[in-house]
Amino acid sequence: MHGTLLEWFEHCAGAVGVGGGAGGTMERRVSLLQVAVVFLFALCWGDVASDTDWKKFLIQIDRAIDNYRPCLQVNCSCHQRVIEQDLAPFREGISKELLSEAISRRLGTHYQIIDKKLYREHDCMFPARCSGVEHFILEILDNLPDMEMVINVRDYPQVPKLIKPKVPVFSFSKTSDYYDIMYPAWTFWEGGPAVWPIYPTGLGRWDLMREILKRSADKWPWEKKISKAYFRGSRTSSERDPLILLSRENPDLVDAEYTKNQAWKSEKDTLGKPPAKEIPLEDHCKYKYLFNFRGVAASFRFKHLFLCGSLVFHVGEAWQEFFYPQLKPWVHYIPVRSDLSDVRELLQFVKENDDVAQEISKRATFRGNYSSDPQGSPVHHRPLANGGYLLLLGEAFEGVLQSSDLQSETAESLQGDFTQAAENRTVKKHFHFQFRTKNCRHCEIQRAA
Repeated sequence: MHGTLLEWFEHCAGAVGVGGGAGGTMERRVSLLQVAVVFLFALCWGDVASDTDWKKFLIQIDRAIDNYRPCLQVNCSCHQRVIEQDLAPFREGISKELLSEAISRRLGTHYQIIDKKLYREHDCMFPARCSGVEHFILEILDNLPDMEMVINVRDYPQVPKLIKPKVPVFSFSKTSDYYDIMYPAWTFWEGGPAVWPIYPTGLGRWDLMREILKRSADKWPWEKKISKAYFRGSRTSSERDPLILLSRENPDLVDAEYTKNQAWKSEKDTLGKPPAKEIPLEDHCKYKYLFNFRGVAASFRFKHLFLCGSLVFHVGEAWQEFFYPQLKPWVHYIPVRSDLSDVRELLQFVKENDDVAQEISKRATFRGNYSSDPQGSPVHHRPLANGGYLLLLGEAFEGVLQSSDLQSETAESLQGDFTQAAENRTVKKHFHFQFRTKNCRHCEIQRAA
């Protein structure tokens, strides 16, 4: 071994023009010693430099864990702060005029709860999304007071803070630039993004998809996963471009490609390459590092990725859903800058610190605390399923319309037209609310038998 190392040093010395010739043996040995010292210094310094480079990330992880306090899921307390923050702009009350403003501006779908019955205006831009929202409201209908609300089922929030007046509108996602009130999205039941041909009618029910992903996670434990970053998705945001380009430059580090979406027209829409084949979510689980990007708003894939047992890289922090505050950077996922300027360094860090990466993946909240209950209601949807979220909203809306006014206004309209719930979940056209816009047509939304 010693001879081999000495021969290697001699080779290095020769490569830099050291040793041999008239200088004699002593000069040759001194020169070889110098090369050895330089080599060992570089070797040791490389280790020290590497430790120093990663120390900044390790410190952030330690601090995040020290400051993290898991939420005790009691009476919606996990989401209490989100509820309070979103309702704070309406602390002084919500007038009939403000609600009428939201309705007249068509900022969402108009719902009313009267005498434990749920009514919706006839038109809904995305029927499957409305159905997904209604599924959970119907589960808690008996616990809700008479109230009404505007629920936005579009992808984008509707109430920017720069525009007055501030009106009460439910939206599934927003940034801090909006007054919208966040609620659990329709995708927990139906109406999720359709991906042809693998999910032609949308991702489907969260409780069922959860089981599929858990089985895939069991099939691909950490030690069997491919040590590579992975992403498949359409180009709904240019924020995704740097990862696609990095994949083309360094395919051993990243496997990321664009797929088609409804707006795809040419290869220009997939950064000059043919669109990739769509890959079912369960097949993402074979990779160690999975990326989540915003789309038009927050991405619906985020909650699914944690079920793979992989390490999630979450890009940007502006867009939120109601459960995001319960997920902490460095505790449950790796935070990535929106421009991805740090992505190469972060990937190198997790590859060289595999045990640290695995621990973060294990702490990912959705694998434990945010599973579904026996009835299939997602636990992190329980603020809605238990009624806490809407009950609190009901208190905020109390006084928007007096119950007596509601009952007297609607009683005449319902005479001779009201029917009880049918055997199947149906939508029945019913009445006009005379105190609002004329021809405001509503339907009763009924429970399944």
